[in-house]
This record gives sequence, structure tokens and C-alpha cells, in this order.
Amino acid sequence: MQFAAEIFRAKTGAKFTSVPYRGGAIATMAVVSGEVQLAFSNASDALAQIEAGTVRPLAITTAKRSPLAPNVPTLQEQGLVDYPVESWNALFAPAGTPQPSSTGSRA
Repeated sequence: MQFAAEIFRAKTGAKFTSVPYRGGAIATMAVVSGEVQLAFSNASDALAQIEAGTVRPLAITTAKRSPLAPNVPTLQEQGLVDYPVESWNALFAPAGTPQPSSTGSRA
């Protein structure tokens, strides 16, 4: 999310201080608690807080609105045309991790 914030800063000239956190959920909670005024967060970190009304979503960075938050406008809709930023998430394990057995349970 740091890159999303830095791209936003470069495209808009916005003035803000970057505060490094050890994860998106912690950064989102910093907004909830008032420790910081804004955060760029993954949907997985922000949606519960949006639904609870503890944060106000300003925009999403993707080119189209998210079906998970259809009432949140995109930055493109708000005039920042050259800014579709999306993140990609994956689950990783060490290279030697065995494949799950066909009879074993899966998470």
C-alpha cells in the first residue's frame, strides 16, 4: 500500500507524512483510533471497518468500482484518471512444503 500512497502523492502533489506499519490491518486500526488521518488499505483490511462505520471510505484505486463496496467511488471517477492501482495477494509456503494428501483436510 506504500506504493499506492506514493503514486497518489506523485500524481496529485498531496502533502502527507508516510508512517510505516507492520501490516495493513494495523494501519487501518491507526485510522480508527485517530493515530493517523488516512491510510491506503487492502479491501480485506478495510471492509469490516467500513461496514462498522468506524472509517469513511474516500475512494478505491481500481479502474472500476468494487462489487464488495459498490458505493465507494474510484479515484478515476473523482478526476484522477491515470491512477488504476491494484494489488495482488497470494498464499506462500516454503519450497519444501509437501502437497496435501487426497484424504487430508484442507483449510
